[in-house]
Amino acid sequence: MKKIIVFSMLVFLVGCSFNENLREDRTKLTGMYMYYADAAILFSCDNGEKIFIRGGDGNIELERRYLSARKEVMDKVYVEIGGHYEMTPKMDGEGLERVFLVTDVYEVDPERECF
Repeated sequence: MKKIIVFSMLVFLVGCSFNENLREDRTKLTGMYMYYADAAILFSCDNGEKIFIRGGDGNIELERRYLSARKEVMDKVYVEIGGHYEMTPKMDGEGLERVFLVTDVYEVDPERECF
């Protein structure tokens, strides 16, 4: 019984450590951001990739700054953001999808474009 408890604690600690390492893997993205009807998408300046944006500590700030910077509904606005990728359940259908969780907002500039 003691071995099972020790093994369980070891698995738990390794799992927590692994999850923490994923969150420390910060990424900076630049792109054209669009927010509409609770859907946020970034089109990467690097390759045009469509990246789904969800939650994160900086997401509310990003939405607020985007809404004050855009001129019309569904306008794309240049942003520089920081955060990390995570696999989450798809909003529509089954399975998982890779999304970006925003932790930092560095720049929101409606006058700049990247493509």
